[in-house]
Amino acid sequence: FALSTKNDELLELLGEYASHHQEAFDALLATNRYYLQQLNQGIIAFDALEQGASINAMNKKGQSALHLATLKADKESLSKLIARGINVNIQDKDGNTALIHALETVLYKDKNEVGRDIAQQLIAAQAQVDIKDDDENTPLIIAVQNQDLAMVNYLLEHGACLETFDGDMKTALFWAAEKGDEAIFDALLKQGAKVNEVSYPEENTPLMAALINRHFSMAQKILSQTEVAIKQKNRHGKTVLHAAAGTPEA
Repeated sequence: FALSTKNDELLELLGEYASHHQEAFDALLATNRYYLQQLNQGIIAFDALEQGASINAMNKKGQSALHLATLKADKESLSKLIARGINVNIQDKDGNTALIHALETVLYKDKNEVGRDIAQQLIAAQAQVDIKDDDENTPLIIAVQNQDLAMVNYLLEHGACLETFDGDMKTALFWAAEKGDEAIFDALLKQGAKVNEVSYPEENTPLMAALINRHFSMAQKILSQTEVAIKQKNRHGKTVLHAAAGTPEA
């Protein structure tokens, strides 16, 4: 329109507008570069976020600021990031969410109870409880593997899926049977977990897993459930009777 009407004044205004926006764009680009440089050093540059840096950017290790704050057990920075609207479900290069790191790394590996607080903080901020990592573990399965009844109950209260399979086609209840953790088994069973789901590639049932690992009290608990499969065979053609007898490859 400006060209067709030969409006020099309008052309000049448009030129100034473009120039100003180029400056703003260049400034924003520099801010984001600085933010990423800091992120690569494990530093969360909140000053850059104030100037408009992309809060969900990831460093060379595939970690966002949320991952860094979680791994450092830094609840204060985590609160600031959540308040700024960071994606609480963002996954790193290994598929880990901040919630998974809070449990698997901070709480269980580092044995730092702050991980429990962070997990609850993330869930309160609408973190999804069923996102899997690249090994197909969910927060619930990780909590069961680590025999953390309190966290299992907390995750169940916040809608964790009971029948999700991990990379070995094991459910949370299967892991409870394999670990011989009757308290967690009862908690899962109370929520309606199925007792006949089979693993892969062994195709064992939770009952077989309990017997193979000599958790006889657990096996009795499973046998007390209605419609439990006792004639089902695994990939080796073995039944629970073979498992009870301690037959190799049961």
